[in-house]
Amino acid sequence: MMVSQCTVGARLGECLSERKGQIMAKWVNAMQSDPRHTPAKRLDEVELRDHFEEILDYLKATLLKAFDPEIKQGMRATASAHGRTRRQQGYDLDQLLSEFSHLRSEIIVVLAEFFELNPEVGGAARIYASTTIHRYFDDAMRASVAEYLRALGCG
Repeated sequence: MMVSQCTVGARLGECLSERKGQIMAKWVNAMQSDPRHTPAKRLDEVELRDHFEEILDYLKATLLKAFDPEIKQGMRATASAHGRTRRQQGYDLDQLLSEFSHLRSEIIVVLAEFFELNPEVGGAARIYASTTIHRYFDDAMRASVAEYLRALGCG
């Protein structure tokens, strides 16, 4: 029996919630060990995590209701605040974007494990989950960069 898009969104969102601590720990480690991230080495873990736990919460909500404008607006506000904060902390654009890339990579690993553990999730549900995650990160990155550039006086 194939799983619907709504069901896979709910199950994957719950999986991400259950693994949130693990995802964040791996992400923090990746940021602190990335030689391009000298600003990350100056921040304590609370400052480094900054908006990213909330960004994960919005990802879960997006998987449940991908087209909800309030969820999308909340995510954009959080991502924008993150871009502004990182600009104030001395990040350059490459460093800002690589934070999102590192987090996306951790989420893709969880997604692959989720699909492996749930072989009944196939076809359209897999495409829905993958596309939703990638679009989510693309939107978050755009919002964060736009605010970063505004903070520089470029937008």
